[in-house]
Amino acid sequence: MLDSFVNTGNTPRKLSVVLRTTYPFAWQSLHGTGGAVLGTEPALTLRPTDVSLGVHFSPTEGRHDTFFLFGSEKGGLRPQLKASANSRELVFLYEFELNSGESKHLVHWILQRNLPDVSQDVEALTPFLQGGQWIDSGLPSEVQQRVVNLVSSAFAPEIGSPARLRTLAALQAFTDSLGFRRQNSDLLWLGPNSQLPGELKREGAIQLATSVSGLVKVPLSSLAAIRGGAGQGFVPQWFLQDGRVLVGNLSEGELSWSNTSVAGSSPVFEPIDLSVLNVLLLKSTAEDGSAPAGATHFLQTSGGAVLAVEPGQESVIRWFGPGGEESVNWDDVSDLSRRTSRSPGWRVLRKDGSTYPIILTPGAMTLPLSGGGSIELSAAQIKRIWRVNSSPLIETVSGPEWVDFNEIPPGTGPASGLLLKGKQAFAGSLADSSLGFRDGSSLVKIDTTRIERLQRSGDSQTPNLFKVELTGGEELYVEIPAPYLVLEASGRKLEFPTDRVMAYRKPVSQ
Repeated sequence: MLDSFVNTGNTPRKLSVVLRTTYPFAWQSLHGTGGAVLGTEPALTLRPTDVSLGVHFSPTEGRHDTFFLFGSEKGGLRPQLKASANSRELVFLYEFELNSGESKHLVHWILQRNLPDVSQDVEALTPFLQGGQWIDSGLPSEVQQRVVNLVSSAFAPEIGSPARLRTLAALQAFTDSLGFRRQNSDLLWLGPNSQLPGELKREGAIQLATSVSGLVKVPLSSLAAIRGGAGQGFVPQWFLQDGRVLVGNLSEGELSWSNTSVAGSSPVFEPIDLSVLNVLLLKSTAEDGSAPAGATHFLQTSGGAVLAVEPGQESVIRWFGPGGEESVNWDDVSDLSRRTSRSPGWRVLRKDGSTYPIILTPGAMTLPLSGGGSIELSAAQIKRIWRVNSSPLIETVSGPEWVDFNEIPPGTGPASGLLLKGKQAFAGSLADSSLGFRDGSSLVKIDTTRIERLQRSGDSQTPNLFKVELTGGEELYVEIPAPYLVLEASGRKLEFPTDRVMAYRKPVSQ
């Protein structure tokens, strides 16, 4: 919640801003950060360490607790609190001066959570507050400078451009799974509520023994994060600033870590035992997200490695899809991902937006790597492929069935073509010159160039009925007697069972 104030007068003004929240039921207790009950004598008072407030209701009320994030340990104007005698109205009071022509802001995060214990509020706030910094506040830097309840250093700096962040898709997915993000300092991540700031020695290089790429030399300055063995025998993962991920044990060199000590003192580095290391998140730098030169795609293996590949213009990927065997140029593949459902195989998203299940052709695939060399992989080793400078998108296809094109998440399907059951979509146009429709005992053929849209009925009583929109605005509600619809797509004619068709949209170019 962002509140803005502007002094349009000619003289300074002192403002008293009252933010009032009311509740239909009386709360049971009020809590500061960490779950401590707020004292009420002589008045309702925040502790110096409180940057949030929790409004806790009795479980019998059936209400979620409400949490207000209003500050940071780094500093900022703190509110005074007032509460009504019936425990149903809570007031935040801020007082500050506003010079002539000046603007200032107050910003708050408001969350509703059903926590087993109020003391778990710190973990619930972690996606929004980490290391004393507000994460992804959504506020431009010029607004951040004028927020009175937070100092400017309480806002986490933006980490690179969106295009560069997309290059780090594998690292982003990993940090999202932790519920934590990299900051402007190195962090030893022990768990959701335990992080130790420090410094990794970045001079020199190490050598890794990987099962996919063999021996690989890695400059320490190119590391972005490390996932260690965590005392459970995991093979370490090494996330690089260029988007690649290596999986392997350290075969040469060592890692040295220094815990942050007294400011201005020289760091004291000690070796890290990778077998017990959980996660090391290294600070963001300007080099983050610079994809390897020449790379067009990232390829993730089933073992967790991410390779930067540089297939030639004539290189193709072969698979079996709904239209039979296909040989598709790499440039035509935007995303390819192993399916997590019980059905075997993968799902592909092509450049034209077509998305459907496939099975990669068995056998070895030889791929040139960015920077030289090549690698041979079997289809079973391929978990994911996506374009450089683009985020993997296929995860967004989970959820309810798509019944029309406007339900396809942006970037994960075509704007026109044929939509089938099972969230399959094919860019293209109807191949036949005309299409027959039936209304009761009447049959009519219509030129397919006049068909703007087809939409299957959502009524369970009329599942075979289609709404047909024609050029000129006419609408028909009819059945399609043909057992198959033929689509012209990617230079081929594909037949699809009519009983699997959900919708059709004519391409704009027609």
